[in-house]
Amino acid sequence: MFMRFGLVLFFISYFSVFQLFAQSMGTNDLLAAEDSLKKMVGRIVEEENFERKLDLNILFKDYFTQVLSRSESFGYPFDSLKNIGKLKSNDEKVRIFTWNIPQLRGEHKYFGFIQYMAKDSVLLFELTDGRDSMVDAQNEINDPDKWHGALYYHVKQVENNGKVYYTLLGADFNNLFSAKKLIDVLWFSETGEPKFGAPIFNIRNHIISRVIFEYSARATMVLNYSNEVGMIVFDHLSPTRPDLAGNYQFYGPDFTHDGFRFEDGYWFYYANVDVRNSQPETIATPVTPPEENPEPGFLYRSNLEVREKLGKKEVE
Repeated sequence: MFMRFGLVLFFISYFSVFQLFAQSMGTNDLLAAEDSLKKMVGRIVEEENFERKLDLNILFKDYFTQVLSRSESFGYPFDSLKNIGKLKSNDEKVRIFTWNIPQLRGEHKYFGFIQYMAKDSVLLFELTDGRDSMVDAQNEINDPDKWHGALYYHVKQVENNGKVYYTLLGADFNNLFSAKKLIDVLWFSETGEPKFGAPIFNIRNHIISRVIFEYSARATMVLNYSNEVGMIVFDHLSPTRPDLAGNYQFYGPDFTHDGFRFEDGYWFYYANVDVRNSQPETIATPVTPPEENPEPGFLYRSNLEVREKLGKKEVE
């Protein structure tokens, strides 16, 4: 009880700052708010107790909500918030903030906000990490309250038939054994509601809504958009031994590259991309698992498929 009371005392001065610009926010008000947010983040980073980190994060998130709820904040850069990911779309209609809080056993919780410039106002949406409740993450289309948490570091805006898709590249530290990177899609309904995931990834005529890569936590994977090649380019992941196919904590880059190119409304998969050449080849992936599998390594088994397989074994 004393610890929680102390946290409230620590932040009460920051919440009182917001009252100074409750009616309108100017540059000086935003500077003051940013300074308070920066100090809050610093306190979270310094805190060693995982439970107290989450307590501090609740207060930070509440205060950040108040600041981002003001339309004046949409154009403010928040450059001093070094531990918070900040992205803005090319059309300057979307801003995304993401951050993580480390947990026990090397796991992480992810948090975020979306600011969306609607016709006459700035809308704010909080993102709630829903990875644990996803059954088939590659094919789900999710609301902000069931978000596949990640730290976004790049947004590529594409369009098809008047529909704008914000393609997001992100990182998920996952756990002590494996890490993940993902290509997700953010889009907005006609009523301005954000949605994550869209069936626009075409992998050899297999359509999915989100691409997830999982690999050894000791490995480093490259996933970036290349303006030179005009593609999302990434390391091809393979198991260290053929008998470890499907056990992603033993996957890592094999010194080849694959990619996605946006064509005719889809992100089409290309294998064996020469990053020095804008013309990818559509050839087979270099490593073949022990069982015949025509799909790339990143199309890993979903929780739903695992459950179905276990169910079949029980019946047998």
